[in-house]
Amino acid sequence: MSKSNRSTANGIYRRIILTAATAAIMMLLAGCGGSLQQPDQPDGPNSSASAKNVVSPVTIPYLVKNPLVIDTTEETDDDGLFYKRTMSISGLLDKEVEKKISAEIEAARIGMETGEPPGYRGIKRLLLPGSELYGNSIDQSVSYNYNNVLSVIIYNNRTYVTPDSAGALPQDTEGRYEHMIYIGAASALNYDLNTGAPITLKDVFTDDADYIAILNDYLKTKLIGSNADDEGYYGGVEMYGLKLAAPFKGIDEDQDFFLFQGGLGLIFDQDDPEFDTGMNPQMIRINFADLDGKVAVTERFYDESDESADLYESAEPPVKEFMQVWPGADVFENKSETIGLVNVFYSYRYPESIPEEARDKVMELYVPDRDRIQEISALAAQSGEASSYEQYVWASVSGPYTTVVRSRSANVSARWESSTENYCYDADGRLLAIEDIFVPGYDFEAVVRKGLKDAIEQYGREPDLSMDELYDSLTLSIGLSEISFMTVPAHFDEYSGYPVNFYLSFQDIGCDNLTLFD
Repeated sequence: MSKSNRSTANGIYRRIILTAATAAIMMLLAGCGGSLQQPDQPDGPNSSASAKNVVSPVTIPYLVKNPLVIDTTEETDDDGLFYKRTMSISGLLDKEVEKKISAEIEAARIGMETGEPPGYRGIKRLLLPGSELYGNSIDQSVSYNYNNVLSVIIYNNRTYVTPDSAGALPQDTEGRYEHMIYIGAASALNYDLNTGAPITLKDVFTDDADYIAILNDYLKTKLIGSNADDEGYYGGVEMYGLKLAAPFKGIDEDQDFFLFQGGLGLIFDQDDPEFDTGMNPQMIRINFADLDGKVAVTERFYDESDESADLYESAEPPVKEFMQVWPGADVFENKSETIGLVNVFYSYRYPESIPEEARDKVMELYVPDRDRIQEISALAAQSGEASSYEQYVWASVSGPYTTVVRSRSANVSARWESSTENYCYDADGRLLAIEDIFVPGYDFEAVVRKGLKDAIEQYGREPDLSMDELYDSLTLSIGLSEISFMTVPAHFDEYSGYPVNFYLSFQDIGCDNLTLFD
């Protein structure tokens, strides 16, 4: 099947899903007192009437979380072979839009769960007549819920038992395992929450972007870098297991896609016959940051300055979060050695794009504490027991902030000690103190001390350090949606020492009380 025909003939599997989905939507909406209507037609090049034109370059400093309520239910059989997680949404002011989206999500789940298996190349050779469905799991999850856009992924994993050489189904456990095959499927639904209309791949990009060319160039570069056309290829970091079975001709506008917290995901499956995906969908994640300011989806359906355009029941202030960066090529090194009875291991890893000051800090912290290792070696010699010293240094990125972390642990003479230090840098390479991340006049010390006090109480006993000592030792790490705080090691018993760690979410603090989003 050519890709140019995908929009009208998308394969038996998706036709079955769409047929079942249409019927289910009609029933679900009827049960909700609604009626099945066609989505509004767009007033221009975009798929939703609420969409606005956006041109590059677009800077995305943060995302604004939609205050939806996601309700989920789980069902499973006694053996755990048949499982499903279903979901619906609530919290929109427009209940017709809310019902429409929930009904379509449910209908798509029903279609995937009950439809025929996807038509992967070679599936008829494996899924012989008389095969029996042994297990079936289906899962729905929200992958993106920001800036008035919702993205939902539906996964289906099936296990079949196939007949033996005599044409009979094996009855014993060992025989069933030898004749099992596993088939997976995935599909995504992407919505403009203003109208409930689906958004297209075109909507994700700015109006002046040749988005098909951008994505195809990106994929071709990664395919070449991953040697995906080599014999014996088993997948690499870049392409996550996609192997070329035929020359790559490029995606088209109907490519199945989803959004995640920091980027765009493309789903490759039975509708992409130039790839051998191993009877399972493969997903390529592309960071928004790698698309050269051509991403429009955060602005197309959302206007932060328009306070009258409220879609939600919640009256809480907007919650902002940073974009996730899907890991790519990192700089890394690890070493191991033995000193006396001490097994020593140390490593570092960081993304190439972090500020120079953060890179320098990584290399500074990477040097192991030789004095501490000698202490451990002496104790190990006294006890005659093998001991260990491990040290990990890494850098993580959240929005414009980079946190360098050093975690060390030692196990000697039945005692275990660990420590973790955080060093947080802004985009200019400036090392941040706790007071730097809060707006002037906000009583952050009271909030942080309460978080520390609550964390200590979880242990049910007092540490050997005072509250003031622990508070004064705090270091911070900025995450996607929270701030992590870490103390120096505290001892709650005679056998171990470790830091007290606790989190404060941006939502709990209040984004207006933070300088992070200025």
